[in-house]
Amino acid sequence: MLRWTGAVLRLPRMVRIILVAVFAIAVTFALSPVIDAVYLRYFFDETTSVLPSLLAAGAGLVMYVLGWVLVVGTVGETLPERIAVLWYIGLGLLAIVLVTVMLLAGWMSGNAPTL
Repeated sequence: MLRWTGAVLRLPRMVRIILVAVFAIAVTFALSPVIDAVYLRYFFDETTSVLPSLLAAGAGLVMYVLGWVLVVGTVGETLPERIAVLWYIGLGLLAIVLVTVMLLAGWMSGNAPTL
């Protein structure tokens, strides 16, 4: 299992940065509907209508910073192969799968945005 983390950590730095950014965006997109549903059902208030988007963006930012620490690191740093990297990659891939499923479900139900 740790050989997968080693393979990811040996990727070029720019590829790892893009991977971390894609995972962060996917987490933001995956959590947005859940946060919106909970907020609208239990906490809705006219004065705090921006709160759900801030929470989703905050979750994406946390995912990005965590990825930077675990996967990207500083210039010239040799990152250790840790199980946390594997968990991070798994969470990021899960977020991508969830976003893809949500997009396909929206497209199939006719709720997807049109051009």
